[in-house]
Amino acid sequence: MAHRFGDIGGSGGGSSTFFGLDNSTDIRIAFEYGITDRLTTGVSRSKGSGNFSQMWEVLGKYKLLQQTHDNRIPVGVTVFANAVVSSMKSSPDKADPNYFDKFSDRASYVAQAVIARKFGNLLSLALSPTFVHRNRVGYKDMNNMMALGLGGRLRFSNRVALVADYFYSFRNSESTEYYESRGIEFYNSLGVGVEIETGGHVFHLNFTNATAILENQFIPETVTTWKNGQFRWGFNISRRFSIGRH
Repeated sequence: MAHRFGDIGGSGGGSSTFFGLDNSTDIRIAFEYGITDRLTTGVSRSKGSGNFSQMWEVLGKYKLLQQTHDNRIPVGVTVFANAVVSSMKSSPDKADPNYFDKFSDRASYVAQAVIARKFGNLLSLALSPTFVHRNRVGYKDMNNMMALGLGGRLRFSNRVALVADYFYSFRNSESTEYYESRGIEFYNSLGVGVEIETGGHVFHLNFTNATAILENQFIPETVTTWKNGQFRWGFNISRRFSIGRH
């Protein structure tokens, strides 16, 4: 379960919205199943934030390499991919990004490699080259976009850690200049938070300028920025279940 509230500050925040807690920019509920120790598949439903809403996701993760204690394998490498389809009603305006002439216009995809290394028992870092493809975009927007993510986790105790991630999106100058001329500026997403393990659940409390949860949206479509108070509180709650005696 993941949730993102509204802006804490800026024109959309402040005391009138209880600093964003009255609003919700995105909600996601997901179920993931570990087929093996290396392969995971899953499905999710998200509210969505940006051009598309009512998002249905199918995802898969596969662990290619696992870091070893003797550093024979110095990093862990996991590949991730998803396919997302919007079930929202099509806009009647053919110029809108959410006008769907055919079913494939509703789809977007992400492919990502997570290259991670654990330094002792306290610090972990991850580098995440990411590719986003959206079948339907607005005029002068990009169907294909590359991004590079950097994440970190600093453990304070066995149950509490500081976490952070940042994604730099490689948007071309033609697209950037066109949208800036229309008063729209895209920003890279930055999130910081605290992770708390309770034994049964993992709680992740975070602050981020991204309104969306799925990479398909927050990497190419974030138009809110920390400097204008357009960041929000959010949380993730995950629960691990075992099926069968093992």
